[in-house]
Amino acid sequence: MCFEFDRDKLCKSLSGLDGIRWQNVEYRKLDMLRPSPKQWLVSELPFLKRAPYEPEQELRIIYSSATEEVETFDVPIEISWIKRVILSPWMPVALRQSVIETIRDIPGCRSITVQSTSLVGSQFWRKKVLGAVLDGSRKR
Repeated sequence: MCFEFDRDKLCKSLSGLDGIRWQNVEYRKLDMLRPSPKQWLVSELPFLKRAPYEPEQELRIIYSSATEEVETFDVPIEISWIKRVILSPWMPVALRQSVIETIRDIPGCRSITVQSTSLVGSQFWRKKVLGAVLDGSRKR
């Protein structure tokens, strides 16, 4: 699942927490990187992603400590900061409706937009791909 938050409210709540830093992800094309002799900095790595993911416009939040090793770090988040929830395109169709109902049953979540993506499940897309595959195999 993907949660879209009110970025300003989320970042404001993070500003007082020790060890937290956040930054917009920088999206880089591989062909742009190959000729570059510039070394990446370790501090940049959590905020880099390949260019095909740019439409996500992701903000990453990182916790680090020189003295403490933790597996998780709790960040207080208000439900009202959640703008929408996008279900995974790989979530089984049979599970989607119950997940949507469960989210909406959480106090304060009734008005949150919950949507499933048709990225990999669109029947129209599948028909077009199948048509292209069949047409391409006939031309060989």
